[in-house]
Formats: sequence, C-alpha cells, structure tokens
Amino acid sequence: GATATIDKIVVGTTDFKVQSGNNTISAGETAWVIAYHNDTSGFTAGAAYTVKIYTVAGNVYTTQIVAESG
Repeated sequence: GATATIDKIVVGTTDFKVQSGNNTISAGETAWVIAYHNDTSGFTAGAAYTVKIYTVAGNVYTTQIVAESG
C-alpha cells in the first residue's frame, strides 16, 4: 500500500541500470520501467529468466520472464 522506488533490476545474474526519474511507482499503479545494460549477449531467445526488482526500502519482488528475439 505504499509508493515504491526501484533501486535496481536483476535478470538472471545480470544487473540492469534503472533510468533515473522514472523509477517510482505508486500503490496500485501499473507502470513501465526502463532499464539499460550494454551487453545482452548472455540472453537466449525462448529461455526463461528470473527477474528480481529491488526497491530502495529493501523489498525484493521476483517474477519469471521468457526472452524474445529482436
């Protein structure tokens, strides 16, 4: 029920930089979060990866995604 500020995103074992300014999400809100990484060669299309979203409050939210090509 509180606003969350995203600190970092980890996909598999790869850390992604979160774009500053767009990383706060209010309770109940749906939002896009833009994250950058210079080398995505370690990802395989069709493979499943664990995504962990870390907030500045110390919370960790985990989900699974499947990588797409292109």
